Amino acid sequence: MNNLQNNRLSRFNYKQVVSEIDLQNMLLSENEEFIPPLSTSVNIEAWTKKLIKNAQFICCYFNNKLIGAVAIYCNNQETSRAHIPLVVIKKDYTNKGIATNLINKALICAKEYNMQNVTIETQSDKALRLYQKLNFVIVEKKQIDDRMLYLLEQPLR
Repeated sequence: MNNLQNNRLSRFNYKQVVSEIDLQNMLLSENEEFIPPLSTSVNIEAWTKKLIKNAQFICCYFNNKLIGAVAIYCNNQETSRAHIPLVVIKKDYTNKGIATNLINKALICAKEYNMQNVTIETQSDKALRLYQKLNFVIVEKKQIDDRMLYLLEQPLR
């Protein structure tokens, strides 16, 4: 990461804490940015509660407003496999390196929980390119309606 990127990212405040209402409001406001829209596959209110209860979070704030979040499940001690079920960045803050930074912090979190690898799924070509750039590799593909669902994995060292 060059100095310009570091300076740009330093404006943001990263925390491992998120309130249920902030997360739910963000998911509702960014619903249409998901491919397919998030509300077509989950009840956002119920899913928010499940995430808050079971996942670890790495969040990005700007002027005390939540602008990005990654959730990661690090609770499968049997397989030592963590899973990232959520990566969300407010539309006005995309392409600023926030998702990369949040995912990298999530990978560190998984290592702290002694996970051996991390999985993530996407139907978005843009997200797929980002995950591959971050050294995730496609381990499974399946056709869902008119889109491809990719399951990616990254071994942790």
